[in-house]
Amino acid sequence: MDSARFARIEALFHAALEHPAAEREAFLQASEPDAEVRAEVSRLLGRTVGRDATLLGAIAAAAALPQSSPQTIGPYRVLRELGVGGAGWRGDRASVATPNLEMSRACPCPCLCR
Repeated sequence: MDSARFARIEALFHAALEHPAAEREAFLQASEPDAEVRAEVSRLLGRTVGRDATLLGAIAAAAALPQSSPQTIGPYRVLRELGVGGAGWRGDRASVATPNLEMSRACPCPCLCR
């Protein structure tokens, strides 16, 4: 397949996705005279059926989960959350006396990266 043909298929595929599923075949018929290009786009569109519903269902299920902070992270006990949205936690070592530390989700280790 040459690059021009691939570009036509790709552009038609993305344009067809903008239409409701029930209208896509009519859109392809009206937009593309080449039957082979239409067939390839139809094949690609067939692979997307149900994908949006699956993704939206997973997002809804994740949003419905209770949002709680962990009580411990490894050997550390969480004292309080620093913020919302992945900011991190303030904690101390649960098993031995050590100074307090802050852990950021952006950094994989409790170091002085910030």
